[in-house]
Amino acid sequence: MVGIYAQQRVGTGSPALSLVASALGFVHPAGTDELHHAVLHLPRTRPGQRLLDVGTGSAKHLPRLVRLGLKVEGIESDNAAVKTARLGGLSVTVGDFMTHPYEPSLFDFVTMSHVIEHVHEPLEAFHKAFELLAPGGRLVVLTPNIASRGHQRFGRHWSMLDAPRHLTLFDQQTIATLARKAGLEVQDLRSTVCYAREVFVVSSRLAAESELQPSLTLGVRDSLRGVPYQLRERLQLHGDGEELLLVARKPS
Repeated sequence: MVGIYAQQRVGTGSPALSLVASALGFVHPAGTDELHHAVLHLPRTRPGQRLLDVGTGSAKHLPRLVRLGLKVEGIESDNAAVKTARLGGLSVTVGDFMTHPYEPSLFDFVTMSHVIEHVHEPLEAFHKAFELLAPGGRLVVLTPNIASRGHQRFGRHWSMLDAPRHLTLFDQQTIATLARKAGLEVQDLRSTVCYAREVFVVSSRLAAESELQPSLTLGVRDSLRGVPYQLRERLQLHGDGEELLLVARKPS
């Protein structure tokens, strides 16, 4: 289903099959958010376009984009993660996004999936993305939503606080302000219900066992326990999903 949907996003799939995939996705507790997430919420793309994924980890999400014809590069500071990515044949550099000597205007897309919350100077990261994007190129940012239903419910036990690894958390207004200050035009800004099942289960554990460092691993039973929470969040969504999505464009 994800593959069918992804092919349609780059214009190589059947529109009818894409409608089937979207319809099947709609009955999922997360709706189509997880389908979109599987292609990093990219807008319609063309084979041969260049994409830089920042903080790519072991790059489990990138092979799909490569198969769709994008020229994908990643950059990651963790040597072990980079070795894993390279074993899969992916082009991933060990380094710091902020200082690596990429050519200006090199990429059609820059993606940051749950990265910006780890950055000491997020505005500078947005400026760097602006510099690397070609005119008309797009930045896609996914990050926890400090205005989420989960944060309101669980407070200091909300799993996405993740201190001290998460340095800065954002709401829609603050993430949009960063994009605009960097010279980008905001095209899409909303919250998603991705990770809502996990947030509910892990946050519940943290609230009940805050002194015991509870397990963060979810089994099938755990995921099922989080389904009602995710479905309720989706059906009552008013910008308070667990994750923020920003798509911003560099002016032509």
